[in-house]
Amino acid sequence: MFTDRAAQFAKRLKWDVAVDKNGYERDQYDTINPIYVVIENDDGRHAGSLRLLPTTGRTMINEYFSSALEDGLIDCPRTWECTRFCLSPLASPRTAAVLFASAGRLMQELRITELVAVFDKIMLRKYRISGVAPEILGESHSGAATIFAGRWKFGKAQLIDLISVSGAGDVNGDGFDDLIVGAYRDDPNGSDSGASFVIFGGDFSGAATQIGTTGDDAMTGTVADDVIFAGTGDDTIDGGGGTDRISGGQGADIMTFRNLDGSTTVIDFDGAEGDRLDVSDFGFTDFAEFSAVVSADGPGGYDTRIDLDGDTVVILTDVSPDILTADHVILA
Repeated sequence: MFTDRAAQFAKRLKWDVAVDKNGYERDQYDTINPIYVVIENDDGRHAGSLRLLPTTGRTMINEYFSSALEDGLIDCPRTWECTRFCLSPLASPRTAAVLFASAGRLMQELRITELVAVFDKIMLRKYRISGVAPEILGESHSGAATIFAGRWKFGKAQLIDLISVSGAGDVNGDGFDDLIVGAYRDDPNGSDSGASFVIFGGDFSGAATQIGTTGDDAMTGTVADDVIFAGTGDDTIDGGGGTDRISGGQGADIMTFRNLDGSTTVIDFDGAEGDRLDVSDFGFTDFAEFSAVVSADGPGGYDTRIDLDGDTVVILTDVSPDILTADHVILA
């Protein structure tokens, strides 16, 4: 990875970057424990990689390219910076899209919603050719060179689309592509020894038991464990019991819960979009009575737990109990 970075940035692009005696291109941001997404060829050699850092800490875009940020510095826990987007000379035309697909899978794990980066005209053209064109946030000029700042926003639908084209290599030989994530200065075998982590792939096309459309769908699960992705539109979703995961997607969605044993996790509840929880089956007389069963005891540390009765639990991922109002709940 680091030798390919040297070949791309120092030799081909003629950037003023440091290359050490081993032929490795590294900078100060490699020393602050970034996350790397790495794609390998079938023979195990590096095909492409990128580096991720949270914008709540030090980032290249804020420290060196703030003049390209028309709306000011970026500081958001859900927005991470993508830098050192590197493609091997032996990479296939799909590698850029596969990198973003793998990054999208990782974003699901870390609950990241946006990536930001700086790039030149050459890289912008490569992004567009690969079908992953960013939203341009601004630009700056240094002599004849133009540097762009861009953003990729990943909603649930975009992440599913990206992941569907992923081909990061089959690490464990199970027939499904996997994702290798590098932690350069992790310490499992001594100080700064580095580590690699694998997120194993699977039959993601079959993980969802129901997938909605762009229209307004009415979707009902079974008494078994369901995974329901409703897509866009104003949808009505009923998990139907069991241990379910629900994504309403974009639109004003109604999640219906009935007096059945089971736990339902709603991964993208958004009251600002008009999402509502239908708990009319439980006999709450007013919002105050409903609020008494709402707590911040969700499993993720940022999640809301709703104990509708002794056997029926709802988890709202990345939702604080404080944002729930009477407008978000259907009581009768």
